[in-house]
This record gives sequence, C-alpha cells and structure tokens, in this order.
Amino acid sequence: MSTVNQKLAESLEVLRKLQDVGLAVIKSSEIGRVHRERLVKYGFLQEVLKGWYFIKPAEEQTGDTTSWNNAYWKFCARYLEDLYGTEYFISPDQSLLIHTGNYTVPKQLI
Repeated sequence: MSTVNQKLAESLEVLRKLQDVGLAVIKSSEIGRVHRERLVKYGFLQEVLKGWYFIKPAEEQTGDTTSWNNAYWKFCARYLEDLYGTEYFISPDQSLLIHTGNYTVPKQLI
C-alpha cells in the first residue's frame, strides 16, 4: 500500500510532466481527478475557474498573488483559445501594453 508521500510524489511527477511541455495553466481534462484533487489539497494547484487551475508553490502564503500574476496571461491565452479558437482579440490599449513588454495584470481585461 502506498504512503501519502508516495502518492503525492506520483501526483507531482504528473505535474512535472505537464510543466515540461510548457503548461503553467491546466485544464481539468489534462490531469486525472485523483492527481488534481491531491495537488489542490496540498497547495500545488489553485482553481481559477471551474475546471481551470494554475500551478503554484505549496509554500505560498494565503493572499500572495505572485503566482497568479505570473500565470495570468497564460491563463487568458489558454482560456480564450479554448472558448473561441483564434476568433478573439483584446483591446488595442492592452495589446499595445503587452507589445511594449508591460504584462501588468489589468483590473479588467477587455
């Protein structure tokens, strides 16, 4: 019988494989339910919207937004592509900010 640490190690290995292919934001269909629930329980994944998670360090304190700020644009890109394919755009103002290297998380994305 596997110990809790062994089970967590298995889930972390699954997470590492997802990170190795460049994912920082994960759709629930990309990871098994057991692994997903375990990683959420131990603080390695945080739900953004139903079925969407971002990877974060387990030791991150409650209220710390560093990981979310790092994952925000990746989440927006994956979520919008999942919903609309390539048939979406963001506001010209926000697009200009991104093209000039300003990746600050806006109060509202238009």
